[in-house]
Amino acid sequence: MRPQSKHILLTAAFLLLSAIGIRAAVTVDGISYNLNSTDKTAAVAPATYTGEVTVPPTIVYSGTEYTVTSVAEKAFDSSSVKTVKLPDTVTAIGESAFANCQSLESIDIGNSVETIGQTAFFYCKSLKSFTVPPTLRSIDGMSFYECNGLTRVDISDIGAWCRIEFKDNQANPLLKARYLYLNGELVTDVVVPDDVKAIGDYVFNNCATLETIKLPQGLESIGNFSFQTCVKLKAIDIPNSVTTVGRNAFLNCMSLESAKISTGMTELPLNMFNTCLKLADIEIPDNITAIGENVFFACDKIENLDFLPSSIETIGSSAFRSCYGLKSAVIPKRVTFIEHNTFTDCKVLEKVVLHDRITGIDMQGFSECVSLTDIELPASLTYINMGAFMACSSLTSVKIPYGNSIVAYKTFYGCTSLKEVDLPVSVGVIDLLAFGGCKSLEKIKLPAMLTEMGDSAFVDCSKLESFSIPDKVKNLRNGLLKNCKSLKTLQLPSQIEEIGNEAFAGCESLTRLEFPEGIGCLSNGVVAGCTSLEEVIIPESVESIGNNAFMNCRALREIILPEQLTAAAPSLRSLYPTM
Repeated sequence: MRPQSKHILLTAAFLLLSAIGIRAAVTVDGISYNLNSTDKTAAVAPATYTGEVTVPPTIVYSGTEYTVTSVAEKAFDSSSVKTVKLPDTVTAIGESAFANCQSLESIDIGNSVETIGQTAFFYCKSLKSFTVPPTLRSIDGMSFYECNGLTRVDISDIGAWCRIEFKDNQANPLLKARYLYLNGELVTDVVVPDDVKAIGDYVFNNCATLETIKLPQGLESIGNFSFQTCVKLKAIDIPNSVTTVGRNAFLNCMSLESAKISTGMTELPLNMFNTCLKLADIEIPDNITAIGENVFFACDKIENLDFLPSSIETIGSSAFRSCYGLKSAVIPKRVTFIEHNTFTDCKVLEKVVLHDRITGIDMQGFSECVSLTDIELPASLTYINMGAFMACSSLTSVKIPYGNSIVAYKTFYGCTSLKEVDLPVSVGVIDLLAFGGCKSLEKIKLPAMLTEMGDSAFVDCSKLESFSIPDKVKNLRNGLLKNCKSLKTLQLPSQIEEIGNEAFAGCESLTRLEFPEGIGCLSNGVVAGCTSLEEVIIPESVESIGNNAFMNCRALREIILPEQLTAAAPSLRSLYPTM
């Protein structure tokens, strides 16, 4: 920008400030102020401050008295002050007003402050305590970020504290301090006044000593994260006047043993009781229709779902995930769909009852339920998503209802005790790794309508003895039967057009294999590690053989190759140099 243009802009700015009664900063007794001649107020302005600073309630400049009502944006930013005292005339603290004051140990903001701006005390790492006046209405975001030296927050009015609007968790000094004092006494038991209609977001977040709280009849809402990580809170009785509870309201309340839900609510929100490890006594009224995501995640004392009313229509994803005490789950009859991860990692879950209105199980709905031995899937169930029963290592048998067209990715992967599988004729696709690692599976009858099997669909099924491929299957994918060590017989039908890499590798009990006419290539490692394989019949249609196709086939003594074979892998030539 040209010097003349800068001069014009500066002049314009000066004229604008003059027009609204604000003049450039002045210094009075070592403190800088922005003065407003219209309403005769002053704001503490940016300057270099050190040591102890006491701001007076009024100043006199050029014979005019001004009332100090605010601390301007970045007024003390990065200064080396140790203590600051503000007068009761101050009602607002601006954005980043004390940000990066790393030597600031104490501050008295007075008794009249109503608003604190964003990042006001950002990275004041030496600040030890903070006193909140009853006039305070809002604290903007990140105000106490990295104030790791805080050890106490003092308040004088619990009702006023409940009404403060904290813009995020870092806006509440209690997040770092953990210890709340009411009129000098450490808070353990709280009675919220009758005139409080709402408890704001983050109000008691991380209050380390709160053990009991009595909420008033007439309370209408409880905010997001309002009681998160109140690790000593033992019980919560939500009044029937409450219609809304925010997300994460009681997340990580590890000592919470009982909860009574309001009749004014219709749903339990996201993470409401997530990681409430001792929660066992739960009273839910029949007006509740929805359990949100992660609501009872890791609630280890829950043993069954008997506490759920018949009014429940939806249960959110991961709602009961990692509930290590859950032994049985009878799904309420209005629920029609099991969301993803709803019961994942419920390690002692032995019994599941799905009624005849259930239509689907989403991704990993029951994965890692290692104690589940059997489950009856209702005829209404026509959708089972990927990993639904993955790693259910005690599951011994399963019958998939008619109407399911696909066994999805990893549906039964790692079900190491699974012996019997009944597939309906409607199944047309078995996706990759669907039965991978089912080490106890001895036989499986594939439906006649099956057209496709994905990569490694039966990999590591080490007890599978026989395998019959339906007529509609044309391609055998990579690793399809890899490491099926007990497989003795395998009939490849004439319609097979392509066989993937390592499709039969590691089938140690296989003694004979005839590739069908029409196959153009024997892929890489196709029967590698088939240590008992004695006879291989290769059709005239084969034109190439991939790397390591017959590697470690120790029992194989002779291979008769087609006359028109144009390419054979070097490893095969080294094994059979006369071919």
